[in-house]
Amino acid sequence: MRLADYLKQNDLTPEMFAEMAGIHFTTVYRLIAGSGMPKRSTIRAIIEATKGHVRAIDLIESDEEERQVG
Repeated sequence: MRLADYLKQNDLTPEMFAEMAGIHFTTVYRLIAGSGMPKRSTIRAIIEATKGHVRAIDLIESDEEERQVG
């Protein structure tokens, strides 16, 4: 599941999710926009915060798709 879909489905703002996951809110915005490859620690934090609903491959594929389209 894409991170943006998870946030929408759970009625969370990027700021709320960032606090839950222990990451900076600008990181969440960048990941939603598909800009930049997330660090391993960020990927782990997102997987834990979403209880596995957002997987590593979801974050990586989102980034790859943006680069191919852009």
